[in-house]
Amino acid sequence: MKTSRRDLWQMVALTFAGTVLRIADLTGRSMWVDEGITLTRVFGSWPDMFRNIVILQGIHTVDLHPWFYFALTKLWGMAGGDYEFVLKLIPAFASLLLIPATYALAHQMFGRRAAYIAALLALTSPAYQWYGHELRMYPLVALLAVLSGYLVFRRVNAKRTSSALWVFWIAVSSVSVLTHYSLVVVAGAQMLFVLVIVLRSHPRVTRREMIMLAGFLATVIGAGIMIGVASDVRLRISQFLSGLSTFQLDWLHPAAIIYNVVNTMLFGMNASDPTNGPFIWFVVAVIAAGLALPLNAADQTGKRKSTSRQRLFIVMLSVLPIGLVSVLTLTIEHQPSFRYSIAVVPMLQVMLAQVFSTALSFRPHLLDTLHTWRPRLSTILKGLGIIAAGTVFAAQFFGLAFTFIRTPSWQDDWRGMAQYIRNNWQDGDVVIINLLTPYDALKYYLGDLPVQIVPEATIPLDDAARKQFLSDYRRVWYVNAGGDMPYADTGAGRLLAPINRRLLIHFPSQTNILALMLFDLTSPFPVALPPAARVIQANPSGAADPQMVAYELMPGNPYNEHPNARLSLYWRRPTGSFSPSAYSLAVRFVDTQHQDWADWFMPANLVDDPKEWSADQLLRVDYIIPLPLGLPRQKYQLELTLTKGDKAEVVRSVSDSLDLSQVDCCVRIIRWTAAGSPASVQTTVWHAAGADVSAVEFPTTIYPGKVLPVILTWQLTRRPSSDWQTVLHLDGLLGGMVVEAASPTGTREPPLSSWPVGQPMRSIHALQLPYTIQPGFYRLSLTREFTGGQHTDGFLLGIVQVQDYPPSPVAQNIPVAVHGSAGDLTLLGYSLNQPFVRNATLQFELYWKVQMQPKGDGVLFLHVMDPHGVMVAQDDNPPEQGARSTLTYRPGDGINQIYRLVIPAGAPGGTYTLYAGVYDRLTKERWPAQQNGKPAKDELLYLGTLNLPDLPRKYHNYIPMVMRGH
Repeated sequence: MKTSRRDLWQMVALTFAGTVLRIADLTGRSMWVDEGITLTRVFGSWPDMFRNIVILQGIHTVDLHPWFYFALTKLWGMAGGDYEFVLKLIPAFASLLLIPATYALAHQMFGRRAAYIAALLALTSPAYQWYGHELRMYPLVALLAVLSGYLVFRRVNAKRTSSALWVFWIAVSSVSVLTHYSLVVVAGAQMLFVLVIVLRSHPRVTRREMIMLAGFLATVIGAGIMIGVASDVRLRISQFLSGLSTFQLDWLHPAAIIYNVVNTMLFGMNASDPTNGPFIWFVVAVIAAGLALPLNAADQTGKRKSTSRQRLFIVMLSVLPIGLVSVLTLTIEHQPSFRYSIAVVPMLQVMLAQVFSTALSFRPHLLDTLHTWRPRLSTILKGLGIIAAGTVFAAQFFGLAFTFIRTPSWQDDWRGMAQYIRNNWQDGDVVIINLLTPYDALKYYLGDLPVQIVPEATIPLDDAARKQFLSDYRRVWYVNAGGDMPYADTGAGRLLAPINRRLLIHFPSQTNILALMLFDLTSPFPVALPPAARVIQANPSGAADPQMVAYELMPGNPYNEHPNARLSLYWRRPTGSFSPSAYSLAVRFVDTQHQDWADWFMPANLVDDPKEWSADQLLRVDYIIPLPLGLPRQKYQLELTLTKGDKAEVVRSVSDSLDLSQVDCCVRIIRWTAAGSPASVQTTVWHAAGADVSAVEFPTTIYPGKVLPVILTWQLTRRPSSDWQTVLHLDGLLGGMVVEAASPTGTREPPLSSWPVGQPMRSIHALQLPYTIQPGFYRLSLTREFTGGQHTDGFLLGIVQVQDYPPSPVAQNIPVAVHGSAGDLTLLGYSLNQPFVRNATLQFELYWKVQMQPKGDGVLFLHVMDPHGVMVAQDDNPPEQGARSTLTYRPGDGINQIYRLVIPAGAPGGTYTLYAGVYDRLTKERWPAQQNGKPAKDELLYLGTLNLPDLPRKYHNYIPMVMRGH
């Protein structure tokens, strides 16, 4: 069939749309483990690449995948640069070419209409979109399967002999078997199809073509024998055969394989069938009907031979590869994987396109035996075809959208982990990675950070060698893909077990648990203060809380993407018992005009266990202080405030003047001139009467209920005649104000009378977003209102995107199960991983699940009742310790709420009862509660009881104490 100019332009339009789609957010996802192996092979030597040798942490392994894709990527990187965007252009381009290639195959088999539908299916395929953004060979696998299938089918149906088609097919097949082992199965199925057609239909195949095909087959067999002689390949073959010997047919579930292939083809890698099965089987039934009904109907019109070949070709190029590849993956990985079956997706798309096309063009005269029912049946079949096509395309659009949605398991976030290490790196740091960590991917994201990456397998097991290793470093970052601690029998496990762990952070992951740990090799308990430390005056309030003894200000991490300073605080332990997690630290830089230039609040991070810190020891804790852009060289006051508890009760506040040497060393930012005076900003954001706004700083994305900070850098061009009030407001794109914040001059910033003309001055503002704000884009604008109502002016600062909170997973493996509900929340249970004792901070964790969209702003509480029914402890907080509101949760989300309670020292022994519930933050009314199908008394959910040992005899009196009230 010939392609008209109109068809060509329509294909160009579809390909252009595919280009925009495939390039959009190309590097949005972080590279994961398999992509790290791609980098290892690409950055490795050519001999190792051709031999499929992969060296992981000094261990030589053999990769399953042949070398062609990696060689192509290496050559492309040598030409265009080893940039992530450049390297990912190869899979993106292959995913793009699948659109015209699928069109060509469907056009050759079923005509123009089916070709258009198949091209649209390829364009909107979430599987192609996902793998087109991944540094792996799978889009190329599907493309080679389409090209080789097109060449085979066109040659078999050609009216004249054409050796050129066989030459092209041999070339594509040769590249295929060097790209992925699943394509060996596809090439074998194509050769089997040609053999069946030759034996059944005797098409025109010349002797030269037969010799050519036989020679190619002999070459493939000979190459397989030569490769099998290699020792490493023989080892793989023996392992594979041993797997076959233990392979059991009951592992092979055809239903699961079909569901896996079709589900991922339609919904991609980040979504699944919302019906949890029925829709997938509906699509399978449509494909089966396409193999039976439409082709049989076409057989009645005299095209039996052609449609018979089509049916045979589809079956052999889809069913056979799915079955064989599933058996191979089961013996190798013990689970069938879709990425190994992606070669059959184009054929399934062509099959669906043929079904939809046949239903839309169904002719009644094909069913003459039905007489009067022909028109009605034709209408019914067309309607069913339209419904089926619409649902399939709707499923693909659903899956396509989810390829861009960052769910908690969207991808392994090695980029985020590397960025965290960069932002918190210090001299003397080393990074240790375990075997599942992609070395080259992590190193790629660390960039020019001068840090050594040590594979876990190279750490010595000998004690003396480990001590020598530790002597070279100050801190250890341990990267673990698979758990929270290294295995005890490894070199890293023995190395890090006795060292104090200062940090544990989990990053989003799709495969393994990504954990980052920081171990401090230097003792956090110095013998004496360093000479550069500035001593803080003694605390006049006594020793009931940790004491700030001295501080040291040093240059921060130069590889952090934001300006920062490093603050080391030296602490003295309180005399009595205390809870380290209850303390927080506030750090402020204030100039002589009392203007805030930095204001940061963080946990004090004292110690994990108070027993580690003795009364005669100093404790050193390091903090990285983020600084705003453009701090000028001037005197500052460093204000340190120690707070305690959820209500941030101030324990100690100290202030110290920073001299210019400290400012020059650690605070001043290089964006100002070397002489120290503020430089005139060349680019003006907004030019107004008497003043320019030369810089605007605000986050472009934010969650509902959060505070939106805005920092403006003003520059007076002349002395203003009157003061003004700065008003910031957030509006919808189409109008409608959401929130407004007014800041008269002279409140947070100095009065206008003190602003120097021609020098930058900063003003800091904050907008409190409501929890009920809808996700979307909003306009952030500024308005100046002059005193006396003279006039106003303003301009658009920028666009802010309000993002919905990511889904919160529901807790699994709950230690103590509870069944109850409060309002729209269901209580699943709780945990307490410590003894129930007096005078200690007990950390409970309650697990909730959101059943329906909460209609109120709820506070989640936990009450502890003594044996006499008197409440002795309680903790009330909105979700995530006040950081969120119940209004921001969606049905199906989980809420893991932490409660910290202290049982009074004089509490009597006996059985204590736990109750939980929710009350409205504004009205204080408790949400209706139910338990075991009945209304709960006083809207309290019963959790269970805990036993408290009896007091020693010296305790006689007890007064109930309530820690927190409504």
